[in-house]
Amino acid sequence: MYYAQGWYLALYNKPLFDDKIEAWVHGPVIPAAYHSFKQYGYGLIDEKPSFPNLSPKIRSHLDEVIDVYGSYSAFELEHLTHQTTPWKKARGNLPIDEASSAEISQIDMKEYFLEKVAENEQKNL
Repeated sequence: MYYAQGWYLALYNKPLFDDKIEAWVHGPVIPAAYHSFKQYGYGLIDEKPSFPNLSPKIRSHLDEVIDVYGSYSAFELEHLTHQTTPWKKARGNLPIDEASSAEISQIDMKEYFLEKVAENEQKNL
């Protein structure tokens, strides 16, 4: 959800959803989503969500995010998100294993993912 939100902020200049994302030890987390799926731990979530009212634009966006990040394991995603500036900035100087509920700024996410958009455009020149 972190990557879906970040890319959406960068590409469309508005949030995909309103929930805040927190900088937890194992990566960015939306607390309500965590509590809905925590029983899966690091395993594959086998529930297939149904969102019949999603616009084609949002559905396409989510499909692209899943195409890019969907094959990563929970451990790989944790490692990837720990490299991102918004997560690191929200955690500040906390030790890597210290709990935090600090909110990851949407402004920081947008700036970070805009940088990634620019990097991708440079690669395609």
